[in-house]
Amino acid sequence: MHRADHRAGRGERQERPPLVAESGKSGPGGERGRLEPAVVDAVLDRVLDYLEEHPHLPRLIQRAGLDDNRYLRSGLGRFLGPLYAQGLSVLAGSWEASELPHLGAGLYHLIFGYFAGATLFEAVVQQDPRSPAAMARQRRFLKTAVAQLLGLRPARRLLGRRA
Repeated sequence: MHRADHRAGRGERQERPPLVAESGKSGPGGERGRLEPAVVDAVLDRVLDYLEEHPHLPRLIQRAGLDDNRYLRSGLGRFLGPLYAQGLSVLAGSWEASELPHLGAGLYHLIFGYFAGATLFEAVVQQDPRSPAAMARQRRFLKTAVAQLLGLRPARRLLGRRA
């Protein structure tokens, strides 16, 4: 799922993330204002497919956040800025407006954090987090967690707890 833009007149090639083609906001009968679970799942699939193909990207982003490298931060800002803005517009209405940046940060860490921390995860649990079985588990987990955060599915009951 390689995506690239060619900058007009300079011939530069710039990678860009898989942006959401549609907001996926509509309810029964097509009314606006409600995220559709199938669209959210499809977007997560696209993002996870991209990150599986580019596992270095989350670590690079994390490193840019830790280092004081203005060139790297500037490039990543151009790379992630449109995705962030589009994501906030899609999430509008699911939480209070003042909470959207926190929701966005939380979703980022849920999705990108798994890839950024893969080496640590592997050392702790003694399993390859990039294996097909581990990625399938992570994909299921993310779809469930994100759907619950967005109010698309009821929260799961914890094992051993009574309602």
